[in-house]
Amino acid sequence: MNIGIIGLGNMGRAFYDLFLKAGHTLFVACPHEKDIATFQTRDNREIVDRSDIIFLGVKPYMVKSVMKEIEDKIEGQTIVSMAAGVNLESLRAMAPTEKIIRVLPNTPITVGKGVIAYTPGYDMSDEEKENFEALLAPAGLIMEMDEGNLDIVTALAGATPAFVAMIVEAFSDGALQCGMKRADTYKIAAAAIAGSCEQLLQEGLHPGQLKDKVCSPGGATIEGVLAMERAGVRGALSDAMIETVQKGKSLA
Repeated sequence: MNIGIIGLGNMGRAFYDLFLKAGHTLFVACPHEKDIATFQTRDNREIVDRSDIIFLGVKPYMVKSVMKEIEDKIEGQTIVSMAAGVNLESLRAMAPTEKIIRVLPNTPITVGKGVIAYTPGYDMSDEEKENFEALLAPAGLIMEMDEGNLDIVTALAGATPAFVAMIVEAFSDGALQCGMKRADTYKIAAAAIAGSCEQLLQEGLHPGQLKDKVCSPGGATIEGVLAMERAGVRGALSDAMIETVQKGKSLA
C-alpha cells in the first residue's frame, strides 16, 4: 500500500517504523528527520499525490493549516488524524473528503504492544474496517471506539506509559534503598509489571482478583498494599487520569 505520513514526531515515527517493517511503500513529509530510508519531502502536497492513505502526525494546532494546504490535492484518499482533541466534526469541516478516521495510538506500538483506538468519520464498510485493522494489527490492540471516549483513551492508553514509567522508577528507588543494584531493579520491576498486566488480560481477571492472589494473610504484600492505601495511591492515579482527560479536551 502507498502510505503517506505528514509529520514525524513520536507517533508519526512509530507508524513509519511499523509500516516500513511491514513492507509498505512510504512517503514522508517532514523537514527535520535525516535518517529516512524512503521518499522524503518538505512539500505536504506531494505526499497526497503519491499516497492512498495519509496519516497526519502533526500537532493539534497545525491540523487546520495542513488541511488547508493539501485540500485541493485530495481525490478519494483516506485521511487518518492522530491529533488529540481535534474531533471529527472539525476534521470534516477542514477536509474535502468523507474518508476521515481519527486514531489515538500510544508509544508501545513501537514494540508491537501498543493500543490504537479509532473512530471512522464516515460509514466504513466491514471490509474497509477489516483492512484498516489489518494494516495496524502489528502495533498491538486495535479497537473501534465511540468518539466520545477518545479523549479518555488519550489518557488511559496514551499517557499511561508515562505513569507506568514513574511507578517503575518509584519501585526501583525502594528496592535500591533496600540494597539491590539499580539496573537490576529497573529490569525486574518493568518485567513484573508487564507480566502482571499480561496475566490480567490472558486470564480475564478483575484487578482485585489478581491482588488477592498475591496477598497472603499476615504477609509482606498486604503490608505494602496497606502502605499504598495510606498514601492515597489509588486516588492520586485516578486524579492523574481525570486531569489528563480534561487537558486533552482543550488541546485543539
